Amino acid sequence: LPVLEEGETESEMGEPGSEIKFLTTVELLDEMENEEGQLLQEMYRIEVKANWYANGEWQERIVETWRYGRMYQP
Repeated sequence: LPVLEEGETESEMGEPGSEIKFLTTVELLDEMENEEGQLLQEMYRIEVKANWYANGEWQERIVETWRYGRMYQP
């Protein structure tokens, strides 16, 4: 996404009965610093949770990353 916005987004992928449900959370990090102690501006934390049903029980995986807000903008 070229422009990030804070919030949560739900989505699904796959066929009925074997779909994967995703919850994506984007939040602005107010107090992230670099190694020299300087505040980094427009840094976002992005977390994606995936849930699906397999082997008779619900499965879950979570990934997290950070991104500079102006990355990928012209």
